Amino acid sequence: MDEGRIELKDENGEICFYTEFIENESWIYNCWIGKISDDVIKKGASINLQQIEKYDCKYILNDNRDLAGNWSESNDWIENEFMPKAIALGLKFIAHVFSPKFITKFSAVDLSSRDLPLIFKTFDNLTTAEDWLRKMKESDLNQN
Repeated sequence: MDEGRIELKDENGEICFYTEFIENESWIYNCWIGKISDDVIKKGASINLQQIEKYDCKYILNDNRDLAGNWSESNDWIENEFMPKAIALGLKFIAHVFSPKFITKFSAVDLSSRDLPLIFKTFDNLTTAEDWLRKMKESDLNQN
């Protein structure tokens, strides 16, 4: 395991989530893989809360390109439990890269359509998401 990289494994011992703080970008990178359970989402989010606090981080890059399955059942929890805690710790922006699978993409569209108290933007590719996050960081730095 890379230093600073945190992994979660499914019941078969396969990595289903990993995260790390990308220091030169000042953001948290999350990679979600395969079919994930509500429990994995909550554990991953809990790790993110620790990272946001530890690194005083305002930015998350969620990479769902390798995700399969519907995770919409977790959206209420994400909106009502995770988001308020993350925002209280300083999170401002989430760039979310879609999975190419429709049902997984639908889960992200559902979350992005909610009235979230931060900027949650969806993307079809990683490069565009990274570029957007860099612009948000630059704009955020210029306002402070």
